[in-house]
Amino acid sequence: MELDELKQVWQRLESTLQKPNTAIEQQRVDRELGRVKGSLRPLYWGQVCQILFGILVISLAVCYWTQNLGVWYRVATGVVVHIYGVITIIMAGLTLARINRIEYSLPVMLIQQRLAELRAMFVLNGMLVGLPWWLLWIPSMAIIFGLLGIDLYLTAPAMVVCATLFGLGGLLATWLFHRWSHQPTRASLGQRLDDSAAGNSLGKARLILEEVRQFERE
Repeated sequence: MELDELKQVWQRLESTLQKPNTAIEQQRVDRELGRVKGSLRPLYWGQVCQILFGILVISLAVCYWTQNLGVWYRVATGVVVHIYGVITIIMAGLTLARINRIEYSLPVMLIQQRLAELRAMFVLNGMLVGLPWWLLWIPSMAIIFGLLGIDLYLTAPAMVVCATLFGLGGLLATWLFHRWSHQPTRASLGQRLDDSAAGNSLGKARLILEEVRQFERE
């Protein structure tokens, strides 16, 4: 047998021996990507619940302000909460769209990129939907009491003023703490807070993808 033929036979043999290992490696990668998809499932259903919550908020707000068209501050209260409900649904929809953009047949690096986009959207979602509650609980309570026939602004004006001042103070304190924790000298604290804001689902998915990337490099 000539040298060239021997090389060809050896290459075919080497290729044949590598195929089972390649298949096993791909199975492992597919299994880990399945874990990533599973870890995002709670986040997916959380956004569905957020949409349902937004629909409930809008329904109560519309019911309130349409019954009080002659009283400006009641209409303003209902419209503010109505707008919040719309924002809640929009942000949940945008987050769901980011989840659906993750195609698990893509290279792991691209999946990581889309997961980072999802993480950024989820954090923004949490800020826009969560932070307003420092103040938004006041008009929300006014709507609930208003639907029961009680005008909270007339029956407890001092409470409304104090609650508003408390909410403004809470927002200011939250902003100051965020700035303080994200200074360069406290980078590790800021990172831990950001990871906490991103939630367990995204954190788990990110760690799994890092393990897959490390496995592919080996």
